[in-house]
Amino acid sequence: MAWQLMSSCSSVTAIVKSCTIIFNVVLILLQIVATSGATRFPRPPLSTNSRWVVDRFGVRVKLSCVNWVGHLEPGIPEGLNKNTARGIAILVRATGFNCVRLTSSTWLWTNDSYGGLTVAQSFSNLNITSSSIALRAINPELYPLTLREVHHQVINILTAQGLMVILDNHVSKPQWCCASNDGNGFWGDEFFDAETWLMGLTTVASEFSNNPFVVAMSLRNELRGSRQNSYLWRVLMSTAAQAVHDVNPNILIIAGGLNFGTDLSFLNKGALETSRFPNKLMYEFHWYKTSRLARGGNFNNASDQNACAISQSNVHADNGFLLEKNAPLLLSEFGINLDSTNISETQFLDCVIDYLERADLDWAFWALQGSYYLRDAVRDADEVYGLLESTWRSFRNPTVVSRLRYTIQNSTQGPQRKL
Repeated sequence: MAWQLMSSCSSVTAIVKSCTIIFNVVLILLQIVATSGATRFPRPPLSTNSRWVVDRFGVRVKLSCVNWVGHLEPGIPEGLNKNTARGIAILVRATGFNCVRLTSSTWLWTNDSYGGLTVAQSFSNLNITSSSIALRAINPELYPLTLREVHHQVINILTAQGLMVILDNHVSKPQWCCASNDGNGFWGDEFFDAETWLMGLTTVASEFSNNPFVVAMSLRNELRGSRQNSYLWRVLMSTAAQAVHDVNPNILIIAGGLNFGTDLSFLNKGALETSRFPNKLMYEFHWYKTSRLARGGNFNNASDQNACAISQSNVHADNGFLLEKNAPLLLSEFGINLDSTNISETQFLDCVIDYLERADLDWAFWALQGSYYLRDAVRDADEVYGLLESTWRSFRNPTVVSRLRYTIQNSTQGPQRKL
């Protein structure tokens, strides 16, 4: 009933007028639900113990996250033209997620002529006037801020709800990700300068060092392209991890692999040396039904009964083997078309959930956003992978939300709280 009430308040005018009371009541109810699980709040800082992430008392903290995009050209987290930042945070918390993987670009933190823009200036430059007007009405306190300041405020709002935040360096130049030749794929590409990248990482690590619920930083999303190689990966990931640790020793450091974040198999020859940042490193990978991790099978072919087993075998060979080496591992992106009635989407989700359940793996669903201010030159672009509808006030596929909540959000293995 609450979701129906929230969905009915889709327009800016309705929000401001007739739906204000209803929406505030719904937020209060969701706040009660969210805070009723306060005993489950993590107790940072986090660290690693064997393959597990643990809190400051050594108790397992299972990262059950959702991705929220903030790396596109407008420069701020999506959806603030559709719902309040607090309203979005409450929705995330009330549905059982305990963390948000928030994406941003290197330029946001290193390029003053970009990161120093106000929301009004950024949206005006991109000619997205309707989103600008709506954001000013719904989040008036954010509208005059710079892009960097909005990220700070959104992160403060998320962590005030007890949500952990993983800060993800998604791209260098703000744009949709990812293509092999987009200039953002690997060090030395047109927009991917190693020194600027390192400066961005240390800036972010320092700026959020006083917020204990900013628990982790992902060093780079989906490395790819013709330049990629494991030697340079080892050198620069190690350098970045040490640099981040030097300015923020409390934060977890997350390193993703090659081939669009699907391949950590080169670590069979030896993991990163972590003696300079002990108990702070974990690895991440991505898994979609169209990625190389599905090679050899075909989820789109209903007669292929082995697609899941083949894909799970690929996942284990290229990434999951790290668990046997007692290395913490995060599936930081997986998702499906939530609008589709194609059985292949459900079969793929079943396959991923089965793997996550058996391994009791940390994870982050792609994605939260129901729409984008501007994506690939399309204004107010819909996101069929988004848990939220384009209104940002109800769920696109409540069945999937329930499946995530009741199958893989709670930990079943690892160091547990002693009663």
